[in-house]
Amino acid sequence: MSKISAVLIAKDASDTLARTLESVTWCDQIIVVIDSRTTDTTEKIAREFTNDVYVQEWLGYGKQKNFAISKANNEWILSLDADEVVSSELATEIQAAIVDSKFDGYSIRFETYIGDRLLKYGGLQNDWHVRVFRKSQGSFGGVVHEVVAVGKEGKLKNVMRHYSYRDFSDLMDKVKEYSRLEAEIFVKQGNELTLKERLRPLLRFVNVYFRKQGYKDGWIGLHHACYLGYYVWNRNQEIKKSS
Repeated sequence: MSKISAVLIAKDASDTLARTLESVTWCDQIIVVIDSRTTDTTEKIAREFTNDVYVQEWLGYGKQKNFAISKANNEWILSLDADEVVSSELATEIQAAIVDSKFDGYSIRFETYIGDRLLKYGGLQNDWHVRVFRKSQGSFGGVVHEVVAVGKEGKLKNVMRHYSYRDFSDLMDKVKEYSRLEAEIFVKQGNELTLKERLRPLLRFVNVYFRKQGYKDGWIGLHHACYLGYYVWNRNQEIKKSS
């Protein structure tokens, strides 16, 4: 039988980590790499579930996840974040899928929550990510929105539940963090704020709320679209500061 290692990175994740780790106790190994800047009880919680806990100076999203993968003992990797939960149906499906598999990895559809409210539209109705893959075939690339690329890819039917944000205040904190990182990359690559880039905050809102039907999620869909538009606006402000 093929064995699998659950691998995740965490920072100040005491609110969500136990629920996440509980959902992967069926895995043959659990690895948690904790950002050394963590100030809460994340490490204590992690050690209640596994001995494979590492405190690591922050390397960046992709590199931190690859460091965690390097600690895995098994052929198959299940990569997840500290606010994601493997449904029981998905767990059963993964265990069956990796037995004599013809694929190098599998993509999983994500359900995204703000608090306990599921967002069904705004582009999130088609949110797929490769999260189960052979250790020899997959690694994370990218700086802000890290992804895994594998050769032969399959798809799983069941979902990963992503409790992305506790509330809109938490969403705003993450919007500011990620937009700042994206601005740094934008400047390092020598890009300039063209007219299209200056209009992109409005275009992002229109795309999420109207074209991708975010309005079907009601007021929470409107808030979500506004925050994503603000994401790009704030990125542009950070770019201007660096220019």
